[in-house]
Amino acid sequence: MQSIIPLTEEMAKSYFLASVIFSKSPLFAGSLTDTELTLRFADDLHRINLESIVVLPLFDDDGSLLGALTLANSYARSISKAEQDFFNTVSDLLVTAIRTIQTQRDLEDSRIRLDLALRGAD
Repeated sequence: MQSIIPLTEEMAKSYFLASVIFSKSPLFAGSLTDTELTLRFADDLHRINLESIVVLPLFDDDGSLLGALTLANSYARSISKAEQDFFNTVSDLLVTAIRTIQTQRDLEDSRIRLDLALRGAD
């Protein structure tokens, strides 16, 4: 799968991101002590200087993984309900944008195939 939003090499190597994606639920951790998952991966996250993190898996309607939106801070901070709602809205917009790009590519591929077929019919 091609990554539209690149992840840091350290995040990609750890099982942390995969664990969040497998849960199919967003993760909002203002501190690494906020969730069982961030506690389990606290050493890895500290090693790359992260103290708070937000991860929102991006799934298509059929459940296929499109990517993940990750935001992190090098200091612990609370994440308000309004911020969580904002991040959820941004992730929904990203899914819509990714689907739109995929649809445009599919449409262009179909146009090219139609042009080739019409040329072959001449």
